[in-house]
Amino acid sequence: MVSLLENPNQSLNHNDRQPTDDTEDMLYVNNIDIYYCHRGVLMSSSKINGSDRCLCSPSYYGDRCQYQREHLTVHLKIQTPVWMHKSHIFRVIVYLQTETNPLYDAFDLLHVPYSQNSTYKHIFYLLTPRLNESQTSLVSINVFSVSEDDVKYHSSWFYTVPFTSIFPVNRVTAWLNVDKQSEVASNCNQSCVNGVCTLSLIPANKSFCLCDKGWSGNRCDMISTKACAVGAHLFHSVCVCPLGRFGFDCYGKVDLCRNVRCQNNGTCRSLDIKSQRYVCICSESYYGDHCQYPSAKVKITINKLIIDPSIVHVPIVTVHFVNITSMVSLATFQDRFVYKNVPFNSNLTVILSQQPFLSTFVYVQLFFNTKDYYGEHYLVSFSKYSVYSVYTKILISNHCPFIDQLLSSETMSYPYMKRIKSYYKPCLNLGTKCFGDEKYMCLCDNEAHLDCFLFDHTASNCTERGYCQNGGHCIQPVQKDAIQFEFGCICSDCYYGELCQFTTAQYSMSLDSLLGQQIYADHSLTNQPFVIKITLSIIILMVLVGSLCNTCSIITFYQQNLHEVGSGLYLLSLSVVSELGLVVFGARFFYLLITQITQVNNRYIAYGSCVALEFLSSVLPSIVDWLTACVAIERSFTAVKGVEFNKKLSKKLAKYITAGVILIVSVSSLHEPLSVQLIDDPRTNGHACVLKEQVFAYKPFVISPIIIVILELPRLVLSFAFACIRFQWQKYLYLTSYLVSTLTLLSSLLIFVLPSPSYRKELKGFGKRSLKRLNGLCGRR
Repeated sequence: MVSLLENPNQSLNHNDRQPTDDTEDMLYVNNIDIYYCHRGVLMSSSKINGSDRCLCSPSYYGDRCQYQREHLTVHLKIQTPVWMHKSHIFRVIVYLQTETNPLYDAFDLLHVPYSQNSTYKHIFYLLTPRLNESQTSLVSINVFSVSEDDVKYHSSWFYTVPFTSIFPVNRVTAWLNVDKQSEVASNCNQSCVNGVCTLSLIPANKSFCLCDKGWSGNRCDMISTKACAVGAHLFHSVCVCPLGRFGFDCYGKVDLCRNVRCQNNGTCRSLDIKSQRYVCICSESYYGDHCQYPSAKVKITINKLIIDPSIVHVPIVTVHFVNITSMVSLATFQDRFVYKNVPFNSNLTVILSQQPFLSTFVYVQLFFNTKDYYGEHYLVSFSKYSVYSVYTKILISNHCPFIDQLLSSETMSYPYMKRIKSYYKPCLNLGTKCFGDEKYMCLCDNEAHLDCFLFDHTASNCTERGYCQNGGHCIQPVQKDAIQFEFGCICSDCYYGELCQFTTAQYSMSLDSLLGQQIYADHSLTNQPFVIKITLSIIILMVLVGSLCNTCSIITFYQQNLHEVGSGLYLLSLSVVSELGLVVFGARFFYLLITQITQVNNRYIAYGSCVALEFLSSVLPSIVDWLTACVAIERSFTAVKGVEFNKKLSKKLAKYITAGVILIVSVSSLHEPLSVQLIDDPRTNGHACVLKEQVFAYKPFVISPIIIVILELPRLVLSFAFACIRFQWQKYLYLTSYLVSTLTLLSSLLIFVLPSPSYRKELKGFGKRSLKRLNGLCGRR
C-alpha cells in the first residue's frame, strides 16, 4: 500500500476495488479528519505501526493525496440494440496508445445490458504521458462478447485525445452503439501476415490487424510468447478473459454464483471479483437482485368487435398505462406498448417490467385504418389501490368514443370553449363511462359526474418522421432509448409490411406481397404459420423435380442431330434458362424467408442480393416465354413451308435471335429491380382453322402453347380480378395460381420433349446409350 501511495507512475485505475476480508483497517468519519486526505480516505492500520495512511483515488498520489497525476478520465456509455438477447455480456478493453508505446495504460470492464441500460455511465481513469506538440495519443476501445466458455471479438473504436501536450488532465466521452460489428476491410492500407485487416467503427476508415491465434504485433508477424487459458482471447498481448476467470493469463477461476440462488427460473452469471460480482438475469415477469419480485402485468382479451369479415386482426394495438397528476389534472404516461397484427379473440399479456404495481388507468387503443386518427379507446382497468395483476377484456360497454359520436353536429360546430360545456350530457343521458376529444379524456362515475384530464393523443404519433410509406400512420411506444426508435405502421388499403412498403394493388404481385406478411420475424422455421411451411415444401419439391426434368431436357437437346434446325437450338437455350430460372425462383423464396426471419446486418449484401434476385426472377421467365414463342413461330413456318423450309437459314437465325432475345429482354428489364410490380402476359399461337385441320399432324406444336396458356392464364385472370386483395382466401388462391404459373420453369420436358416423337426418340436413345456405357463400366470392374 505504501508503494502505491508514494509512486506517482504506478497505475491505480481500478476505482472499484474492495478490501479483503482480513483487512483490519478502520475508516475515520471525524469531520476534521475527512479533509486530511485530499480526494482520499484516511485509514488507520495496526499493520503499519499504527500510523495513519491515505488511500488515494486513482487521479492523485502522495502521503496526503496532495499531488495530481497526469491522467485521462473516460466517460463511457454503451448502447445495445433491442433485439439483442438480455443474457449478452460484453467485456470492454480500453488502451491508451502513443506513437512510441502502443499499450501505455489499459483498463477493462464488464458491461451487462440487462442491468446497465444506455444511460448507465462507466467512469474510469487512464494514466497519460506528457507529450510534445508533435505527438498524439489515442484511446482504443475494443468490445468483446463473453460467456463462461468463449470470447468473441465484436468491434473497435478509436478516439484522439486532444491537448495532451498542454493539459495534464483531460477527458474523453464516448457513446458506443454495439448494433454493428467491425468488418473486414476490402482495401487495406497495411499488410496483415497472419491475421485479417479490420475496420474500426469510429473512425470508419481506420484499419488495423486482427491477429490469428498465436500471433501478435501490428502486422501479426510475431509469434506470441504469451499463453492464455483455454477459452480466453489474446488481443494485442492482453488476455481477454471469459466470465468466471481472472488474472493476466486468465488462469484464475472463481465461481461467484456458487452460493447464489436466483429465484423464479432466473439465471446467475458470474461477472467480476473486483466490482459487480454476479447478476441474476430474470425472466420478463420478475425482477430484483435475485428475481424475487413479480412485475406488474395485465392480461387483456382482444374480443372481436367488428362484423366486417375481411378484418381478421387488429393492425395496431396500443396499451397505455396512465397516472393522473392531481394538481393539474394531467395524464402522465408511465409506459406505452405497441403490438402489431393482433388476432381477434387472443390474449395479450402486457408486463410492466420492474414495476411492482399497475398504473391507475389502463387504456387500450385500437387502430384499424388510417382514416381514424385517434383510433378506438377502451378503458380496461381502473385501480384505486395498489394492484399488481389484472385480467380484463375489451368490452363495448368500456368503449371511450370520440366526442363527435356523442354530441350533435350542431353542438360540435360550436367554439371549443362553448362546446365543452355540453360534455356532461353523455354522462347524464347516455350512460357513457368515458369519452375523449382532441385534448381531454373524460370519465363518468356512477352518479353521472364528469371528470376530465389532459390526454396527449399526439404522444404516440410519429407519422411526421416519415418511416411509414404510402400514406401509412406511425404509432410509437414510450421511447426508452435515445438511439433506437420503435414504432408500428397502420397501412392504407392494399398496402402492408413493416413500413407499408408492399402493395397488393395496381395488379402487382410477388412473393413479398403474397407471403411477406405471413412470415413471423425473429421466429424459427418450426414456429412459422402453416401456409409458410406448405409453400416451402412445395417450392423444394418443385426445384428438385424441375431440376431433374430440365436436366433430361438439356441432355436431349444437346444431341447434335437436333441442331439441324433452329428449334433445337431454341429448345436447348430454353431448357438451360428454365433451370436457371427455377434456381433463382427457389433462391428468391429462401431470400425472402431468411430476411424476414433474421436480420441481415450487411446492408450492401442484402441490397445486392435483392436487386440481383429481383432482376433475374423477372428476366429469366420472360426469356423462357420469348424462346417459347420463337419455337412456336418456327414450327408454324415449318408447317406452312413444308419441304421448302430452309434449315440452314433457320439454324443461323436461331443463334442470332436467341442472343438478341436474351440481350433485349435484359436491357428492357433494367428498371424492374427498382420496382416489385411485375406483370406477366403469356403468349398464344395458331390459327383456329389450321389448328383444327392439322391438330393431329402437328400435335407436338399445339400441345406446348396450350399447356403454357393453361399454366399462365390463372395468374393473368386473378391479377385483374383481385386488383386489391382484402380477404385471406384471395391471397391463398393467388398464391396457388402464382406457384402453378411457375411450373413452366420445370415443365420443358413435359411440354416439348415427351409430346414430340422425334425428341422422345432421342431421349430414349440417349438413355439406352447411357445404360450401355454404365453396363460396360460395371463389366470391366
